[in-house]
Amino acid sequence: MICWNGGGDGPPASTAAPPDAPEDILDRRFASGEIDADAYAETRRRLAAHRPRSR
Repeated sequence: MICWNGGGDGPPASTAAPPDAPEDILDRRFASGEIDADAYAETRRRLAAHRPRSR
C-alpha cells in the first residue's frame, strides 16, 4: 500500500516554477544595472537571431 504524505488523492503537485525565458532574465539584468544598454541591445539581437521561427 502506498500512502502519500499530506492526505491527498495522488502525488504532491510540483511547486517548481517554469524556467524564465532568456529575454526575461536579460530584462531583469538590464533593469538592475548589471549590464549596460550596449550589452542589452547586443544580447537581445543575438537572442532574436536564434529564436525558432514559428510556422
